[in-house]
Amino acid sequence: MDEGPHLGYSMQWIAFGMLSFVGWGYAARLQARSNDVAYAEEDDGELPAGIPKREVLRRARAERMRQQGRLTDEDAEDAWVDEHMAGR
Repeated sequence: MDEGPHLGYSMQWIAFGMLSFVGWGYAARLQARSNDVAYAEEDDGELPAGIPKREVLRRARAERMRQQGRLTDEDAEDAWVDEHMAGR
């Protein structure tokens, strides 16, 4: 008795199952990006002209993180440098 074509079929379903997690992660990333654009548009009503979309998204995400009280590594490093350089 051998597995025949059933082994290949089961491996195919396992691969599709793993790819579904990649799809969910990609969908979550797109949703977070569209939330950032919506957040940036809330303030001004439209995106600022002359600024690349990537920069608008970065600024919107940073502002939202500050409002939520969560700092990125970059913000934490800037705060540390400002704190230690103020005494000089």
